[in-house]
Amino acid sequence: MIIVMKRSLFALSLLSILLFASFLPSEAFSGRSARMKEAFVEGEALVRFAPALSGASAQYVASSAGMSVAASFGALSEASGRQYLHLRSDSKSTREMIDELSKTPGVEVVEPNYIRSVRSTPDDPRFAEQWALRNSGQTGGTPGADIGATEAWAIRTDASGAVVAVLDTGVYYAHEDLAANMWDGSALGFPNHGWNFADDSDAPYDMFIHGTHCAGIIAAVGNNALGTAGAAWNARIMAVKILDDEGMGTSAMALAGYDWVLARKKHGVNVVAINASFGGSDPSDLEREAIAALGDAGVLFIAAAGNNNADNDRIPFYPASYNLPNIISVAASDHNDARASFSNFGATSVHIAAPGVDIVSTLPHFRPVGPAFFFDDMENGDAKWRKGRWNASAREFVPDAGTSWALAADAAFSPVHSWTSSPPSAKGSYHGIATYVDIDLTSVAETHCALNMRAMYSISEGNWMDIYYSKDGGATWSYMGGKGAADSEGEWEELSFYIPPSFRTNTFRFGIGLEIASDAPGNFVRIDDVRASAIETDSAYGKMSGTSMAAPHVAGAAALLAAAYPSESVEQRRERILHTVDRLEAWNGAVSTSGRLNLAKAVRRSFGGSGCSVGGAYPFALLLAAPFLFLRKK
Repeated sequence: MIIVMKRSLFALSLLSILLFASFLPSEAFSGRSARMKEAFVEGEALVRFAPALSGASAQYVASSAGMSVAASFGALSEASGRQYLHLRSDSKSTREMIDELSKTPGVEVVEPNYIRSVRSTPDDPRFAEQWALRNSGQTGGTPGADIGATEAWAIRTDASGAVVAVLDTGVYYAHEDLAANMWDGSALGFPNHGWNFADDSDAPYDMFIHGTHCAGIIAAVGNNALGTAGAAWNARIMAVKILDDEGMGTSAMALAGYDWVLARKKHGVNVVAINASFGGSDPSDLEREAIAALGDAGVLFIAAAGNNNADNDRIPFYPASYNLPNIISVAASDHNDARASFSNFGATSVHIAAPGVDIVSTLPHFRPVGPAFFFDDMENGDAKWRKGRWNASAREFVPDAGTSWALAADAAFSPVHSWTSSPPSAKGSYHGIATYVDIDLTSVAETHCALNMRAMYSISEGNWMDIYYSKDGGATWSYMGGKGAADSEGEWEELSFYIPPSFRTNTFRFGIGLEIASDAPGNFVRIDDVRASAIETDSAYGKMSGTSMAAPHVAGAAALLAAAYPSESVEQRRERILHTVDRLEAWNGAVSTSGRLNLAKAVRRSFGGSGCSVGGAYPFALLLAAPFLFLRKK
């Protein structure tokens, strides 16, 4: 399993399908509310009136109670001599509707509008970990703090006609859980799956993992007995690589990506949304114009709000902060529906929250092949290593033999020794190890290679295990990924970290550090069997955090809604998403809707509105593409 990000893990339970029920008095409803929440349409109720009430009288009762008639059942009413109505309220919960109607003269039976489905919970084995889609409290969070995916899927799962363009680091399109959902343009004379603007080729292949993770959140194949499920089970993913293998790009690459998608749209490809999990602080007139043109062509633009814990109303982050009618800017929520500590916010310029903490999704797995350029099983001492202190802000490693790291002869992966950080380091320390020998990677400059290792760790909240690379023999260091508290499982696992082309020099080095930022008496890291080698790629799954992970939940929702309501305009689809959020206290003043995405409400609700204020007029952005996945807490 690959994990190159910080903060992760979760699980889910199956949807409870309730049997038919008759009248539920308020005390019975209260006792069953947790169960009922899983399997009925919130804000709706079914009612049977007494024979004395005619259809007009029954509708008057409903109107007086602040409810509207969604449907009436004429044949049933005629056959029984009683009026049957399907009622809806935009201001009352189902519980409030039932409490009020059960006390209303002439109402004989009132009950929730239960969901009926042959199968609304997919058989994907890791669906149980996807708290963002179905939160039963399995990760210690709040049950129901999710996007209501299983309720939405009970209504609709088919999004096969919708295409989402993922503008990112590419997509590992051979992944077992993505291959069937990759867009194929060959019948129209286009490249099979998209385009690579980093290398100007028709192979938008992901070696950075970020784009693949986003693609799986949107449209990992659902109900295929493999891995995870995307928000839109069978939407199509168009891979547009505008960021290179180090996760970096330029405004020109972004514009090329926008232009390419727009051309496909004008050639009849049903691109309904772009997922843009990247950004920078500088505005660009041309980028704004390109995104506006995509909106005019019918494409929603879903943008991550950024991971700097900053107010985008004061410090805009682009492209999310352009004030355009087709943009939805997305902040990240956690499993308690709270704002993620890293997530940007903005009362007017950020529109909606979506799950973005510890999100499990698809990843490429880098499997070592051929001879190793570096290998150490820790059985020959520390000749290849130096102990020391990390200074992340200065990008330096300072050798210090007095740190707590040591070669230990216990709990190794194989056969005897491993590097270990024990005994625990004090709060405020940042100690670790780095290779002392240069590693020559020039022979794989034109192919692919990765750093693989076995690791065991226990890390509490606020602390981190980090991986650093150096291309110049240790003179400077670059942060490449790591592990956080939610990753800690206390067992040996395989970690893989891709080595980008710019680091494949003849003076490559790498290092590992344990950063103790909060009190943590039990924290430790053990490392064994470290290898740098050429790689092959296969399918894997892993967890990441960031607004990069929040935006794809909204992009997946947009695909499902485009399939369900194909005649709606971009503005109507955007309003449908923004006006059906779960409004939450934690998001008051943090996003313009004060709420978190609710896919179930968006799929089922008839909608009409005058729009949602997003506020703020912002200048355009020069795109300095740095995927949020690797923006850390510092």
